[in-house]
Amino acid sequence: KLLTMSTPGSEQTVPTYEDELVLQIKHLKWRWHDVYEWIIRNHLCLRKYDQTLYNSLKQNCIEGGSLQRLTAYDWKLLGITDLNHINVLMSSIKDLFKIKQSPSASDHKLNRENTKLKVETSALKQENQELNSQISNMTQIGQAQQQMIQKLTND
Repeated sequence: KLLTMSTPGSEQTVPTYEDELVLQIKHLKWRWHDVYEWIIRNHLCLRKYDQTLYNSLKQNCIEGGSLQRLTAYDWKLLGITDLNHINVLMSSIKDLFKIKQSPSASDHKLNRENTKLKVETSALKQENQELNSQISNMTQIGQAQQQMIQKLTND
């Protein structure tokens, strides 16, 4: 779920800290073919390496979890020969795993919601105790009335 921020005349969707963490986890779970598709789909300059990347990423089982550890030399071994292309790709990988939203704003909101839930839970517990007390009182009244009825019918 994304936070939507409205400004006069436009609407902008901003990912929350939690959204970005979920995306990072998703990227870490990528298989080699997901890595390949992301590279080819998002980097026009790398399309000339299409078949080479397909073969080398598959052969070396390059998955999302290993992307951040790959060096320029690794990318050269995987078939990207132009250093500028390697730098573009490595910069994109860095951005892919960068969290842009600070956790403090998001954590603050979660803490407020958590506090609100604690207060509501406490109020519900108190209300539950009061209702149980009323039920207990009614039960005692009902028992007393039954005893009086039995006493009157026996006399």
